[in-house]
Amino acid sequence: MLADPYGLHIPADFTKSHCAQTLANTNGKEILTKNARSVKAELGVDYKKIAEAMLPEEIPDDAKTLLQQLIDLCKL
Repeated sequence: MLADPYGLHIPADFTKSHCAQTLANTNGKEILTKNARSVKAELGVDYKKIAEAMLPEEIPDDAKTLLQQLIDLCKL
C-alpha cells in the first residue's frame, strides 16, 4: 500500500534510528489520515488502532528513546 502512491519501501530494519532518508522524511500524518489514499480511508484504521496492534519489536528506536527520556524526566 505504501509503495503506491507514496513510492515508499519499508525495509526490514525500519525501527532503526539511522533509516533511509526517504523513510525519515516521510509525512506520517499524510499517510495515516490526510488524503483519499490514506491508511484510514483505505483500511479504516487510525493511529490508535495501529499502535495497539504493534508488537514491542515493531516500535521504532526513536519512539522508545523519547519515551524513556520522558520517564527519566518524570523521575527528577
